[in-house]
Amino acid sequence: MPSVHVSSFEAGLTKTAASAAPEATGAKPLRGAVTPIYYKPSQLDTRPHIVTRVDPVYPSGIPPAGGTARIRLFINERGFVDRVAVEESTGSAKFGEAAADAFRAAQFAPGKLKGTAVKSQVLIEVVFHSLLPPGVK
Repeated sequence: MPSVHVSSFEAGLTKTAASAAPEATGAKPLRGAVTPIYYKPSQLDTRPHIVTRVDPVYPSGIPPAGGTARIRLFINERGFVDRVAVEESTGSAKFGEAAADAFRAAQFAPGKLKGTAVKSQVLIEVVFHSLLPPGVK
């Protein structure tokens, strides 16, 4: 079973503009479009935290050597995940897909700014440990 680590950094790891929110990439929103603001943890008084158990499943058909995925979760003011963006995946793109699938249904206590629940974003790193016995490559 993979272990899940919540990263403590907010570095812009976005590989393509299409996978990120416009406010994270500097892209201008379409004329007339309302772009929601998802605050970064450093901008909040209270950071969002997960309240449901999330158990990512090791993808089938992938070599058992393991891999990682970094995903950005866009969480609304009710604590539900609005959107998931795969920022980076090592070993196989399927690790990113598996991590995103697992966290889409997660429930969070929302982030707060001045005591009010707001939309926020968090960067999560999921480590899929090797399924091989120690010493086997």
